[in-house]
Amino acid sequence: MVISMVKKHSKLKLALLITCVLVLMMLIVFLVGRSFGFFQYAKKGDVVNIISIKGLVVSVDNTTDNALNLTNVYPEYDADGLKHDPFIFTITNATGNPVDYTLKLLNDTEKQELCFVDTEETINCTQLPYQYIRYAYSINDGEYSEPVNLTSDGIIYSETILGGASTKISIKLWISSEAPNSIQGNAFFGKLVITGEKSNKAVVTLNTNGGTISSSSVLVTPGTAIGDLPNPNKEDYTFDGWYLEDTFDTEITSSYIVNSDINLYAKWKENIMRVDLTNITSSNVTPLSNSGYSTGGSISYNPLSFTCTSTADGMGCGYGPTINELYDLSVYHYLHVVGDFYGGFLGYLMDNSNTRVATFYTNYGPNGVNCHSFTNFHLDEYIDLSSYTGIYKIHLFTNSCTPGTYSTATITKLELLAEIPTSA
Repeated sequence: MVISMVKKHSKLKLALLITCVLVLMMLIVFLVGRSFGFFQYAKKGDVVNIISIKGLVVSVDNTTDNALNLTNVYPEYDADGLKHDPFIFTITNATGNPVDYTLKLLNDTEKQELCFVDTEETINCTQLPYQYIRYAYSINDGEYSEPVNLTSDGIIYSETILGGASTKISIKLWISSEAPNSIQGNAFFGKLVITGEKSNKAVVTLNTNGGTISSSSVLVTPGTAIGDLPNPNKEDYTFDGWYLEDTFDTEITSSYIVNSDINLYAKWKENIMRVDLTNITSSNVTPLSNSGYSTGGSISYNPLSFTCTSTADGMGCGYGPTINELYDLSVYHYLHVVGDFYGGFLGYLMDNSNTRVATFYTNYGPNGVNCHSFTNFHLDEYIDLSSYTGIYKIHLFTNSCTPGTYSTATITKLELLAEIPTSA
């Protein structure tokens, strides 16, 4: 019959208590190639045990009383076992390197022998078989794992812990409801054993550029793909990918092969109303020449590039794309243009019949005089359209007024925005 667990605190002699404390303090051993075991003797209200293991620091929370010992207790269903107070401790990697470690839960034979020696001990000191010990654990105050039976190797949990990082572990123990009557009342004296070594995994450090993320680093086996990375969050921004440089030149995908430690940088796009026109195609465009000029010209796409050639008979040229979509300029107040130009670059607003309504931009470069005597120039500008409130098409064109010459525009970024981004 399954009944609630009954805890009976051992009445150890003072000498035994002192011995146990000394044993606890002596459990400081090297991490690499060795194991470290500890168990809790302290009663409620005692100070926290802090034990160092060559780079790992284990801090034991003593607010629970002998939570890893099962003495004078009886089988329970999982729902009741999960109500127990947990045994809580924190492992901190005080080194600058990641460490692979494994956590085991074993029966402490030394404590069991002391139990048999103590003539005043009122518990059954016979060891409880491991296969009837049930447990669940929680990592960093998360949900508890599904309850399972302890295995012969005692392994509960393993991970790679980054340098400077900490992992809080909470463990709950009880006797399986399927334990036979013959072993009920037997004892288990819990001892945690930690084994590990320096990890050879590469550390991928995620720089969020003002965002938040569940973990600022991930570990990858050298020579393998980086896999899916977590997405950060940032108020009023949309995440726009991880990049290898803080200048956002090389975007990283899940197939990127990691060979050593690397830093990645989050790119953000501000959440403002915008229409990206950068990758428009011929189906979105009507080519137009400027009235009164020669009609020679060409347009290519990805990137958007257009050229006009002035004829030798003295006529200038003007040529470029009209984007067929109508846009409400009471919503979109800026046209962001990034590109390289030779000759004049102009912008017109057109109505639905492709009739010119207004000239909103004119630029002949730093040395330009009207549409004569110009040079190459680069442009990265938010053109102000806020004085217009109608619904219009956007017409861009390049022009030259000198006979026998040409002008050209290559645009690598073109977008309508409701406002200028704060990062601009």
